[in-house]
Amino acid sequence: MSTIKLALKQINERFGIPEDVFDEYELEERGDIWILSREAAKFPIKRFSKRGLRLIRVFKDGYKLTTAGIQLFGKFATKNVAEISAGEVREFLEGKDISVSTPDLEVGQVIVKHNNDYLGSGLYQKGKIKNQLPRGRRWF
Repeated sequence: MSTIKLALKQINERFGIPEDVFDEYELEERGDIWILSREAAKFPIKRFSKRGLRLIRVFKDGYKLTTAGIQLFGKFATKNVAEISAGEVREFLEGKDISVSTPDLEVGQVIVKHNNDYLGSGLYQKGKIKNQLPRGRRWF
């Protein structure tokens, strides 16, 4: 099985995001997994080494949906999604960890959202979400 298929399978198992959500896009493996529109994939770019948006980070022990991937496709997730309050949004965007009491979260990566805004990811363990928002995406 290809790395892309394995990654999509793991993303589906972890978050419930159907693999067919990505059918209308071109996925390319270049260390990590990148996503771009089919139209952009046809464009003959020869001078750029990277095109598209990094969707999934590839690690030795698994795959991690990127912040951009969560912001674009988080709306399709059916599990391991942590809803935070309006007051916690600022804390999360500042890079702080969040305490949660969501009983159905599994230990590991979770999608953090507020209402219809998918903010990024965190690492859930023992009632806390360790912030994994990249420093460049934080407010302060």
